[in-house]
Amino acid sequence: RHGPPAPPPPPGPPARGGGGESERGDWAHVHYTGPEAYEATAMCCVTAALCLVEEVDRLRPSSRGGVLTPAYALHGSTFLDRLQDASFGLGAGRKMRFELMEGKPPETALRDVVMEKTKKASIGQDDIAQGRR
Repeated sequence: RHGPPAPPPPPGPPARGGGGESERGDWAHVHYTGPEAYEATAMCCVTAALCLVEEVDRLRPSSRGGVLTPAYALHGSTFLDRLQDASFGLGAGRKMRFELMEGKPPETALRDVVMEKTKKASIGQDDIAQGRR
């Protein structure tokens, strides 16, 4: 594509989540609100790097060694606090929020998320087909 980049997504905190079942059969899910995925990815990468550089004593890398998942590598750090406390984009960006909840998410919430994503995808495909993106 040539020309100026596509406009940024409209403001407002998108809602997302994920869930899982423990080995004991207990369910929990997370409700996330914050920037779009491309913004959140950059924010997570920079925040993780800051934790790795500034919190060596807390993370004790020599005792963990090897190739690690981010959850294990950053366990005990201020990673989540940093993500949720700071507004990115020179203060104009949206903050991330993670809310841990017990049980399975309500079916209506899952249906609403799928419907919202389907609608956005359809609009995006139409924009591409019409040459607007």
